[in-house]
Amino acid sequence: MNLRDRYRLELVSLNLMGEPSEWGMKIKDMFITPGCYQHYLPRWQGSYDNRINANQKILNSLYTNWGLAMAACLEGDYQRAIQLKPSTTDNSDIAAFAQKFVAYHEGYYQLQQQKWREAIISLKQAKPEIQASNDWQQEIDKLCGFQRQVISESQEHLEFAQFWYDLLGSRDARSYLAEYKAEQIREQIANEQISSATALRELQKIKEIDNQNPIVIDLIQRIEFNQELELIENLLKNNQFEEAVQRAKKSQHQRLRNIVSDICVDILIKGFQNRDLGFEDIYQLGHWAYELSPDDPNVQEVYGFSQELKDIQNLIKCDRFDEAVHYAKYSQHDSISHYVADFFIKTLLKGVQNRDLSFDLIQQLGRWAYELCPDEPAFQEIYRSLNIR
Repeated sequence: MNLRDRYRLELVSLNLMGEPSEWGMKIKDMFITPGCYQHYLPRWQGSYDNRINANQKILNSLYTNWGLAMAACLEGDYQRAIQLKPSTTDNSDIAAFAQKFVAYHEGYYQLQQQKWREAIISLKQAKPEIQASNDWQQEIDKLCGFQRQVISESQEHLEFAQFWYDLLGSRDARSYLAEYKAEQIREQIANEQISSATALRELQKIKEIDNQNPIVIDLIQRIEFNQELELIENLLKNNQFEEAVQRAKKSQHQRLRNIVSDICVDILIKGFQNRDLGFEDIYQLGHWAYELSPDDPNVQEVYGFSQELKDIQNLIKCDRFDEAVHYAKYSQHDSISHYVADFFIKTLLKGVQNRDLSFDLIQQLGRWAYELCPDEPAFQEIYRSLNIR
């Protein structure tokens, strides 16, 4: 302990006592400084008058054995303040405040040096006073932001984020901790150390830390998407197509709905080209695709195509064949006339095979097919056999 430390204590105290002095310890009619007070305390025990207001905690603390360290803190000499901390202290409220005051500045100094681990004990000790001061919270928040920038290891990021969150719980601290906890979950999923269901439960807990964190929200959505996609893929593998479509319709993920819609369109096109699908199957697939992705131009076209086939089928069911043929013949989709012609030819051939259609009806089916596709090579032999030209 040297003269410079004592001089600093006296100077800081005099500035706080006012000029002329209004606050401080008083003996009779004279205000005394902390240095004088400490030196003559045994002799003046019980004879001094405390003229310091309760809210003047710093001035009050300067009269304790924390005074030298307090003064060093107030002058920004934090390293010296650490050295000047007393080894023992009393249990008074003012001594407790002084201890926390010095602890705050010790932690502040360690964070300035980007030694956050050394700052843990002192800042935890000062936590009540930090929480009571917006200025201190902002200062520590700022230093923690700088500290974060120099950390490279993920595990240290996670440990520091937890410390920062526990100390302040500020917006930046919440965002930082949630981000690295989410990244930890992402790594565990990638390494197959955790199931999707467990990951979602953990992420929901993390969301309680920062419910607007984009990284957490994105990861939750990705996991939910993959879970739904896996479920739908299993339904499709088990030929539960309608159930798969209904699951997709309930999904909040448009990307998932688009995937199932594309599957519907692919099956429809292949089935149409191979003539593996009937009118109703084609319409149903087009309808599902449109329900799932109504804004997709390609789906809109396919839906319109399937709707035309449905209208033609309805005409056929009502025995309005001439109207059905006219509808198909003048459709904007050339393939529809070929599909309907193929339907007539297949119906014709099946009737011949089963011998359940009259010759006139067989010939009429052939004429309708001819009206739609007169030049189709695959149908020419049938046309000749029925004398259709």
